[in-house]
Amino acid sequence: MDRPRLARLLAASMLVVLGPSCSSGDPVILESPLPTGVSGPATVSPDPSTSPIPAESAAAGLIDLADGRHAAFITELVVADRKVSVDVIQILTGKEATDAYLKDHPEETEGPPNDVYIVNANKKLRTGLIVDPVTVRLVKLAEDADADLDDATLDELDAYLNQIDRLITPFWLTVAGGRITGFEEQYLP
Repeated sequence: MDRPRLARLLAASMLVVLGPSCSSGDPVILESPLPTGVSGPATVSPDPSTSPIPAESAAAGLIDLADGRHAAFITELVVADRKVSVDVIQILTGKEATDAYLKDHPEETEGPPNDVYIVNANKKLRTGLIVDPVTVRLVKLAEDADADLDDATLDELDAYLNQIDRLITPFWLTVAGGRITGFEEQYLP
């Protein structure tokens, strides 16, 4: 992508991120994989909550998210049924994080801690089925004392979720064909 187009895209995304409380336009989800120690521009994608899933798809267990990666909090995991409920979020970094943080916290003079800010613009819970096999990668900071991702099983994810605060620990979901194909914990400093 050429630089002028990228600059226009980033400028437009900033307007959308900063403008939702001032307008009735659809929000934009900013997705950024945020590898450990790396910061960079976010990728803009449409908010999947604006595209309702057809009733027959929901009945078939398909989650109403586009194919790709989505940041979310895992609110419920039922391993026996291979079913998960999630709350999609936006993980912001850099100027987007600072601008959104200062807008939400006008009494503050600096940006968010560690230059990362999580926005949950929509409290809609989504439920879908998990493929078999599924890819699971966890940080396990308390166990390993490092932020490296470790391969895990769905059962290990379930046990892990019972040890952490689900509403402050983000995961990246990989979706293909309306089904969850992967979970990857997002390390937050």
